[in-house]
Amino acid sequence: MLMAIQIYMNYITIIENTETIKNQNNRVQEEIAYINNFQMQYLDSSHAKFFLSHENNILKEWETVIAFKWIEKEIAPEDISSQEQPSPRDEWKEYFNEKREKAH
Repeated sequence: MLMAIQIYMNYITIIENTETIKNQNNRVQEEIAYINNFQMQYLDSSHAKFFLSHENNILKEWETVIAFKWIEKEIAPEDISSQEQPSPRDEWKEYFNEKREKAH
């Protein structure tokens, strides 16, 4: 009886390991297909050269870098409470209403 259980457990372990290896193989095949079908074609395109040059801070002769500097402005507490900030949802509603009015 004990021998039969051990044989069955070995059989189940072999089946599970086979499934794990199949899943790993499928995942690797998908990654290879992605690289061959999409990534390599992108890297060979002119768009990739353009964006990669920007990542390396290489600009074209007609491009300029614009830097923005954040300046902290102190606001009195009474000014903060008097200013009502619209919510992002309200700002979007207002934006779409303006676009709809311009369309008509």
